[in-house]
Amino acid sequence: MLSIRDSAKGLLVEKLQEKLLRNDRICLATSILGVICAVFASELYFWRNPSSGKDWDEDNGTINFMRVIVSLSTVVSIILIVRHYRIELAFLKAKQIIRSSQTIRSTGQWKYLLLEIIVNAIHSPPGINIIFYTVQDDVEVPYTLDSVLTILVLGRLYLLVRVFLMGSFWANERASRTARLICNTDGGFFFVLKCELRERPFTIIIMTNIIIIFAFGYAQRAAELPYQEQSGNGQDWMYMWNSMWGMVISITLVGYGDFVPVTHLGRVVIFLSVILGNIVLALTVVSLSNIQEFSPQQRKAFEQINQEVGHYQLYKKAIEFIRRAFKYRLYIKKNLKPKSGQVRKLLIAYRRSAIDFSRHRQSMNSLEQNIPQESLLVKLSQQMTSEFDKILLDSRGIKRTMIKLEEADRNQSQIDSLVEKILTTSNQLNHKIDIYKEQIKDAKKAEAEKKRAQRYKELQKRQQNDSVQGNNQNRPPGSLTQEQLKALKF
Repeated sequence: MLSIRDSAKGLLVEKLQEKLLRNDRICLATSILGVICAVFASELYFWRNPSSGKDWDEDNGTINFMRVIVSLSTVVSIILIVRHYRIELAFLKAKQIIRSSQTIRSTGQWKYLLLEIIVNAIHSPPGINIIFYTVQDDVEVPYTLDSVLTILVLGRLYLLVRVFLMGSFWANERASRTARLICNTDGGFFFVLKCELRERPFTIIIMTNIIIIFAFGYAQRAAELPYQEQSGNGQDWMYMWNSMWGMVISITLVGYGDFVPVTHLGRVVIFLSVILGNIVLALTVVSLSNIQEFSPQQRKAFEQINQEVGHYQLYKKAIEFIRRAFKYRLYIKKNLKPKSGQVRKLLIAYRRSAIDFSRHRQSMNSLEQNIPQESLLVKLSQQMTSEFDKILLDSRGIKRTMIKLEEADRNQSQIDSLVEKILTTSNQLNHKIDIYKEQIKDAKKAEAEKKRAQRYKELQKRQQNDSVQGNNQNRPPGSLTQEQLKALKF
């Protein structure tokens, strides 16, 4: 019964995790659509200058249409973000990490929810065209509210990191259960990030650099282009490639000096991009030099999960080997004169599957046998740590059991007192019922006596009437008939 309950719980957790990942993917697609439309609308709005016959305050159907799409994507993104936190709350309750009575407010998640809503709510609404001017080096630089808000809209790209890490193998329920139950560690965000940095460091670093270069490159261009148009300082920020090149030499801390931020907004963008670039460079150095190590529990979880994956792959290769052999045998039995080409094809597939199975099994055996001394020491330390963890878990289990027993004793005493109250109430109720029955019995007797007396009076009156009319001449006066006697007995 317990295994059925655990399997049902595991299925519920997996279903909620898939639902959460699907919700975040839809939210990411909606946010990217909003970012693209916001960038296009901002570009169209910026290049509407008086020389083209159109003013910035003039309405434009295409720009407003793009902004409407951005507004709709903003509303959908906010709805999906709220849904994300609700699904995540149910997910944590299903895993019994939090109590079933807790809410988003009691868990403290409302702060992150509010922050994400603010980040995703920032956009340039349709019909609002505001221009403000700043003075930079005696040059009046016009900035539009649309360009500033579009720079902030790029902050929605943080959803790429969330979806990438949530879709990782290390974040699924099987890996999380292995890390939590076997290795006594939480498979959270940082554990998944460490696993990805260990397994695919260059993938993460390249993706992060691409996001920084494109997002901050566009922000740098949007900040510097109005100054270039007014002053003509010789730096060509018109082309996106130049801004991306300037971002590359900034985040890598090279700084050739061919593209330099001049405006205050551009310097803020460069400052933020350099900070992120330093973080990425630090992660690169850490990944390449392998300084960032797992904790003993995380290392054990990593090796355990890898071993499970290896056994699973061995199982698949064994099934493929058996399937190829069975297919070859079945073809030989069915065809008395088999075609040499088909036989050769089946034999080649059979031999390949056999070689794959044999190589994979040998690699797993060699991996289990060729263990260096350091790994043996690490495993010994892990075994000792796991034993101490088991002792700690047992002590916690004993403590929880004692608490449950104390609660059971308190509940039992409450139940006993309630039973005594119920018995007392039942006795009082039975006594009242007996008194009520006696009262009903006495009332019935009194009613019967009353009816008998009334009947007797009616019979006497009837006898008198009969004697007067002469109907009872053959009967002595004062005597009663047989029917009257029966009526009196009744």
